Amino acid sequence: MTNRTSKILDAAQKTAKDYSFFEKIPILFRLIKQWKNGNFKLNASNKWMIILGLIYIISPIDLIPGDLLNIVGLTDDLAVIAIVFSRLNKEIENFLRWENTQNNTIDTEVIIT
Repeated sequence: MTNRTSKILDAAQKTAKDYSFFEKIPILFRLIKQWKNGNFKLNASNKWMIILGLIYIISPIDLIPGDLLNIVGLTDDLAVIAIVFSRLNKEIENFLRWENTQNNTIDTEVIIT
């Protein structure tokens, strides 16, 4: 296994062990709802990276065919998953900051009225 492949596998394993991401799934649903309603804007590059990454993962076409190269054939999928999770985590952090400012604004309005 090459050094590059080893680094990709290590990054993918670290991402998979990051249970805090899985705990953020309910937040992700809130983010999607607010984005769909036009209240929260996603970073354009992150949005497209996530969409294209998910399409690539679902697609039967691979840059490195898994059927022919076994474990090595999974490295491209693992790398894409690691990138998608990383981008999702960034957007969730941005959303939580945005959501916090929205909650503070609402609380202030309730106190004033």
